[in-house]
Amino acid sequence: MYYNIPKSASKSVTYVRTFSQILHRSFRAIELLIMFYKSTGGYKPHRIILYRDAVSEGQFLHVLQHELTAIREACIKLEADYRPGITFIVVQKRHHTRLFCADKKEQSGKSGNIPAGTTVDVCITHPTEFDFYLCSHQGIQVLQ
Repeated sequence: MYYNIPKSASKSVTYVRTFSQILHRSFRAIELLIMFYKSTGGYKPHRIILYRDAVSEGQFLHVLQHELTAIREACIKLEADYRPGITFIVVQKRHHTRLFCADKKEQSGKSGNIPAGTTVDVCITHPTEFDFYLCSHQGIQVLQ
């Protein structure tokens, strides 16, 4: 599915499309760049942020190499010396890590969950990769 967020709602133009749609329906990265270029009156993005889901740890390198290469090639096709910053973020939702508050006063509600917005980026994360755990919303399970 394709969404064009109006400029009035955001300082940037956002296009959302799953990479499987891009690859399997021949909707290439160059087409996304051209749409951005046209919709912003001739501006090219200074930074491209690619969020990627459904990638196992064993697929990280393959996906990074394949998809990052596709984006870089698309940038060069748009303009020979066009090399924007590219941030590639792999989101993983299924893990078996459970976080608890060390101080019960910090628990959220009666459930005893950690507060929404809690971010952990030390100790239990990967030692060399930029890795973190984020509790993005309030827990919905209630202890009985």
